[in-house]
Amino acid sequence: MSRTTLSSAAALLSCLSLASLVACTSDDGSTSPSGPSSEGPSPTGPSSSGGPPGTNPTATPAAPGAVDPGCLTGGYAAFDQEVSAVIGEGDGAALVTGGKLIPVAGGRVGAPKNATPFASQASSLGVARGADGSLLVVTGAGVVVVDQAGKITRELRKDALRVPVSAATFGKDGAIYTVGTEDDDAQKGQLVVSRIGADGKVDTTFGAQGLAKTASQDDLGSVTRVVAGGDGSLWILASGGFFSPVVAKVSEAGTFDAGFGTNGVVLLKQLGPRNARDFALTEGGGAFVLGMTNDQPQVAKLLPSGALDTAFATGGVASFSITKPLSSKYDEQVESKSLVLQPDGKLLVVNSYEWDDGEDDELEEESILVLRANADGKLDESFGTKGVTRVALGSAAKPSKVWAAQSSVVVAGNRLLVGGTTYSALGTKGPQAGGVVCLGL
Repeated sequence: MSRTTLSSAAALLSCLSLASLVACTSDDGSTSPSGPSSEGPSPTGPSSSGGPPGTNPTATPAAPGAVDPGCLTGGYAAFDQEVSAVIGEGDGAALVTGGKLIPVAGGRVGAPKNATPFASQASSLGVARGADGSLLVVTGAGVVVVDQAGKITRELRKDALRVPVSAATFGKDGAIYTVGTEDDDAQKGQLVVSRIGADGKVDTTFGAQGLAKTASQDDLGSVTRVVAGGDGSLWILASGGFFSPVVAKVSEAGTFDAGFGTNGVVLLKQLGPRNARDFALTEGGGAFVLGMTNDQPQVAKLLPSGALDTAFATGGVASFSITKPLSSKYDEQVESKSLVLQPDGKLLVVNSYEWDDGEDDELEEESILVLRANADGKLDESFGTKGVTRVALGSAAKPSKVWAAQSSVVVAGNRLLVGGTTYSALGTKGPQAGGVVCLGL
């Protein structure tokens, strides 16, 4: 069956539950659905409780895993372009959609900060927040830095960079780290890291003549994400041989950390083989890594040395066998997209979910599925239904999808915002709309 989907930009999210919903337009130009659903399987859906749009301070807090009707408008917001990133901003968040920076504060979507889009193609995995509130955004043209007002303050064109850029993040003193891959003489993929100073020039004191590269015996593929550690180090998530996740650690001086894994690289053969998905650093200097095997999300916990923390789950790896919402006779697929570490140490794994009855070439539903695990790696049964909640954003007639690839953030510790690409019809190409859903924690 075809898995290519489409929506009309004008349609936005006219079907954000299992039944067609009435789209509401707010002052900021976004549209948000409201109204309960009565069709199809019974997922978490929007609430019809009262209150002014976008805020409901007197409402009872949403149950963990339930759509929060006091957040956004009935728990949802919709936009005419995909939401490529949701980034924490104080007790709120900032959305990147269509090259515009849109604040979310007090559960309400604000007006865009910038009238002119800063980028047409922002990578959802290439957005980082600086200490001064600036955003670093990886685009098809290179890297741009956007201030809190949405104005471009720095721009690094890809033709001026020494390596192709897959991901980037801020360092100290206004520096920018870029990470990509290139083949070595043996045609094996290497991670290549560079540091760009505040003056826009490659810092030649970093690594060897401005570049840090993994050892030639490594064979590494696409870069998923890069994060700066509190000690000045750089953590990189990529995919390695046989599609297993790889975590690499680079020192502030530009050398791969010899005290981490093997020559600064850890290949997690215990995960996969379905590529690296996401990761989150721990306060203790380690990391949680998200992968998949078949339809099962997996989370591994690494110690600062790169070794598995065997006190976590089973031998350092938690595998989650999700009971699918529907009968096994249907074709159901789960794709893990992002990993979020709550302030209390609990883990949130955001997935896309879809199913097909096999009677035609159309998917009957595409939606999001979120699971929460306790710090020990076991599902938190107080969240959703036995640790898992499903938010169906489409109907049998017009499915919708939210891709949650690193577009999720915990807001003020008690809400999860998930954003991404949405579709309202099937059959032709192209993401045409975006949406955000707010869940109680």
